[in-house]
Amino acid sequence: MGSPLSAFQFNQTITPLIESIGLPLLKNFGITHFGHIKVNNDGLMLRLANYEPWNKIYFQEEFYNDEKLYNMSWVPLNCKKRQMLIGQPNTPHQKILFENGLWNFLLIYERTENEGTFTFFGTTPENASVIDYYINNPEAFDHFTLYFKEKTFPHLEMKKDRCIQLNSSPFEPQKNEEDTLENFYKQTEISKFHLGESFGNLTLSKREAQCLYYLLKGQSAKEIAKCLRLSPRTVESFLDIIKRKTGIHSKTKLIERFYNAIPVCVD
Repeated sequence: MGSPLSAFQFNQTITPLIESIGLPLLKNFGITHFGHIKVNNDGLMLRLANYEPWNKIYFQEEFYNDEKLYNMSWVPLNCKKRQMLIGQPNTPHQKILFENGLWNFLLIYERTENEGTFTFFGTTPENASVIDYYINNPEAFDHFTLYFKEKTFPHLEMKKDRCIQLNSSPFEPQKNEEDTLENFYKQTEISKFHLGESFGNLTLSKREAQCLYYLLKGQSAKEIAKCLRLSPRTVESFLDIIKRKTGIHSKTKLIERFYNAIPVCVD
């Protein structure tokens, strides 16, 4: 079984290496605290992070059991999701981070079939300018994540003497979370999209808007059909309706006219 004590000792041993790997983050963005966490289906967690003072607090307070922060159930398989911890801290974990001069975090979640990863980048509460980098240059932090994995590859194996056994699986949906979201989307279902005066007050049905949205993203009728679980012929029929409504009979000209006009929420 993964022991918090042995995991803490592993963290203490490896902290100087992690600190040296992260020097480009400090010099270029002012990142003072960063790390990489892996969790697997057995509830084991492997954590590699810099900044020794916080590592001690992290293990003393047992923040590895922060189920909300480390829950991976909302991350689709083979996908990447991002969150930021900015503004006013809310949870006990966040408040103690803030009190210890650590805030303005970028969190990157990734999930495969057997494991999830959680990479974090944080700085001081005063360094709000880093948020612009998070938003406008996300590829820089993706690049560093790959660089970090390369430099720490021998240490990323999830041996039990390096890991913590979590109290619950990070892949199980949190209580009532799925039901709440499902009810919300049912209660606020959108059936028509009104594109406004600049588009001649054109109104599209939900399916028409979905087909146009994916067309604008460069997908073929066959690819759109797969996304929407329709037949390619049905997709083509929706696109034909859009052509009749708009008087535009070329897919290329549809893309030129309506690029960025259809909101992501049609998904």
